[in-house]
Amino acid sequence: MRSIFGQSQAKEVTEQIVVKTGGNPLFIEELTKAVLEAGILVEEAQCYRLDGPLPPLAIPATLHDSLMARLDRLAPVKEIAQIGAVIGREFSYSLLRALAGRDEMTLKDALAQLEDAGLVFHRGDHPVAIYCFKHALVQEVAYENLLKSRRQVLHQRIADTLRNRFQTIAETQPEVVAHHFRQAGLSKAAVEWWIKAGDRALDKSANDEAIAHLERAIRLAEGLADSPAGRLLQLRLQTTYGHALLHGRGHSQPETMAAFSRACELASGIEDITGRFSAYYGMWMGFFSRGDLPLMRRVATAFLHDARHSPGSLGKGRALHVFGVTCWFQGDYASARTYLQQALTAYDNGGINILPPGSSSITE
Repeated sequence: MRSIFGQSQAKEVTEQIVVKTGGNPLFIEELTKAVLEAGILVEEAQCYRLDGPLPPLAIPATLHDSLMARLDRLAPVKEIAQIGAVIGREFSYSLLRALAGRDEMTLKDALAQLEDAGLVFHRGDHPVAIYCFKHALVQEVAYENLLKSRRQVLHQRIADTLRNRFQTIAETQPEVVAHHFRQAGLSKAAVEWWIKAGDRALDKSANDEAIAHLERAIRLAEGLADSPAGRLLQLRLQTTYGHALLHGRGHSQPETMAAFSRACELASGIEDITGRFSAYYGMWMGFFSRGDLPLMRRVATAFLHDARHSPGSLGKGRALHVFGVTCWFQGDYASARTYLQQALTAYDNGGINILPPGSSSITE
């Protein structure tokens, strides 16, 4: 870029750029581009000169205004930038194409214009190219330029498209789907996908990541309408959260016990008693790690009672196992042997363990 410092006529422009940018390199770059694109400087052999008086507001007062002006000058392709911004700082050509509803030539031309304007860049070749906004603020400006209702529609379309047409991404990055459902205002769907994200993180032993996903879901679930399905969802969420805390913070930590206590509260009001089993197990594990034998016995008894009154329950083996171990630690070895033998039989007959991903065995 040619220097504008050598011309006294352009000194006013230079001074305003310096003052308004505060020396921020990104701001200087964007404001300089805005001035040049506005046509108020005329290019000469070695520099630029001011073409007449500097008009009011010719230099945007903020970087936000500068970027908005550049987007507005690309009105025919601005919508493509906005769709990309809703997807995220980085977006794939294939997903953008699925959402944009444009033919391939039109879409590629629009992206080329955005690249020429210095707003985005890409890596890789089509159709697997990945585009990225040059700066996070570029994405923010394009995103905020959309009406909230339009943003919500796009977020829902993105979530649905990922779920239905990009299953691999949905399976490996469920938190992305959850984010878009949340931004679309679809809280129940977002909670379900954050639970999936928590499950996946637990499978990878990424316990802190699981806790973060599930805490987002818990905050969001507080606003769900009370219904049988909603209570079951909250129970599943709370027990999965409890097991994430169990692994990430410890079996007997107050927050772990509080999570399972809340799960038991939710379970008590749910007719489907099989939904209680994971909550029982989590509470029992906490008492087990503390060596609290009376409370171990109380939870183990409730667990076994519900399992026996749930014909065909897949939790029967686990309930017998828990009760047998409790008897063992209480010194009742004859009963322990009886219940543990019954547990083995139940496991052999399909009465398997039903716990969230990443959950440990009793003997750990």
